[in-house]
Amino acid sequence: MSQPELKFFEADLTDPRIQHLLASHTERALSNARCRQGHALDLDALRDSDIDVRAIWQNGRPVAVGALRTIDATHGELKSMFVADDARGQGIGCALLDRLVGIARANGMTRLSLETGASDYFDAARGFYARNGFEVCEAFADLPPHDDSVFMTRTI
Repeated sequence: MSQPELKFFEADLTDPRIQHLLASHTERALSNARCRQGHALDLDALRDSDIDVRAIWQNGRPVAVGALRTIDATHGELKSMFVADDARGQGIGCALLDRLVGIARANGMTRLSLETGASDYFDAARGFYARNGFEVCEAFADLPPHDDSVFMTRTI
């Protein structure tokens, strides 16, 4: 049996299913951060004109969300990447990352950075990003350094 086709769309932030995915991401990230703080953006912040939010749909429902924030003409930041539990292990995270990298390149960006947590909960995320060429770096843009944050970056 073949894997169902993935469909990529600009995320409709008024869709309750998209809101649920984003809320699940934020809730888990904050509940697993040692300091209970984070840099996840709320719905209003994700509506900013410098942020492009995308969703992946499978079998008629959204299974992943991710956002690309423009820092400057050549530097972008990945925000709020999340794959639903029942869709994990199918390469959807890689597909989402590839799509966001493609959008960044098309917009003239040559570097992507991100912030993720430092606690054990975020081990899988840090490993995923490392396998995809991201390396630990200093805090960037307007994000302050924090003991519970790991900053990563890569050229694209």
